[in-house]
Formats: sequence, structure tokens, C-alpha cells
Amino acid sequence: MAQEHPKIEEMKRRLEADNQDFTEEKIRNLGITKEARFQNLDLDTCVNQIRQYIEERKKTLHEKFRQKYVFPVRNILPQVQEKKKELLEKKKTELEKE
Repeated sequence: MAQEHPKIEEMKRRLEADNQDFTEEKIRNLGITKEARFQNLDLDTCVNQIRQYIEERKKTLHEKFRQKYVFPVRNILPQVQEKKKELLEKKKTELEKE
């Protein structure tokens, strides 16, 4: 339902509020990079850009996860395997004594 006479002053007020809320400095302080901003000039293009951005971020996050959790586990795996072997030998010796 369109207004016959739009409230121009209210529209101006909202535009000014948006301009203050979304300054480049505030956007930057939130950690939103230029790469994470998209213009919806063409829906298909915009959606494809967002998909591509998400896929790239998933790869980056996956690699960070691997670096933080997977690689350290690989580094201690031989130690864990050796400890397991020692415990199995100990248990075997105990069972043989019974």
C-alpha cells in the first residue's frame, strides 16, 4: 500500500541515521572487510560471489582447524602408540602372573 505523499522528512532522517550507523570506520571496526561486502546489482552475480566467498572462507577455516588440532595430534601420535604398547605389555605381564 503506497503512500500518496511519502513522508520525505522521515525518509531523510532514516537515510542520515543509516549513513551514521554504516560509516566505513564502524564497518572496519566490526571486522567486515571489503572482500566480505557485496553489491546486489544483479541477483545471480551477487549470489555467486557470496557462494565463492563462503567456499574460500571454509577452506581457510578448515586449514586453520587442521593446523591447530590435527597436526599437533599427528606429532604426538607416535608417543601415544608407544604408551599404548607399554600398557598392553604391562597388562599381558599381569595376566601371565595370575
